[in-house]
Amino acid sequence: MATASQCPIWGALRTQVGLAVAAVLVGETSLFGGSGTVAGTLIGALFLTLVLNGMNLLQIHSSWQPLVTGVIIILAVWIDNRTRRSDA
Repeated sequence: MATASQCPIWGALRTQVGLAVAAVLVGETSLFGGSGTVAGTLIGALFLTLVLNGMNLLQIHSSWQPLVTGVIIILAVWIDNRTRRSDA
């Protein structure tokens, strides 16, 4: 029996879920309050698509894409955290 890390379906699902979470966070939906818009999520998805397609066009190996997506998620959470502190 294959483990979760060896299963291609789990790997694909994990990648798609990660991209969906990144799109929502880049679209300015807060993890801490959950307020956001559909338009913001669409803009976040468009931004991520442009970044990942740009990496493909620049012939950057696809194994770097999850790392870049993770960095984008971390930056989105950090920016959200900083803006929430300045509002308080």
